[in-house]
Amino acid sequence: MQYPIAISTDLPLQKFNKQPVYMSRHEIYDNNVDAYFLFKQIDVGSQSAFVEYTMYYDYNSDDQKIVNISLDFQKSDAGWAVQNTQLEHK
Repeated sequence: MQYPIAISTDLPLQKFNKQPVYMSRHEIYDNNVDAYFLFKQIDVGSQSAFVEYTMYYDYNSDDQKIVNISLDFQKSDAGWAVQNTQLEHK
């Protein structure tokens, strides 16, 4: 979801040969999307980065699941690596 921050749709992101779909809050609710990520903070420096987001899944069921996720990254010669992970299941 593109709230409260907006991610540029020009970023060359993909996983399993699929690009992410960027949606507004209204599009998620209007289309009854069952699982999505809500990015809250993205800070990228020259050697480190921090990402905070919430993952919603089984959203249209009676047993909705929410996970708050925080990731710290460190850059090395080999690329970016996750240094710290925090998960909070709600």
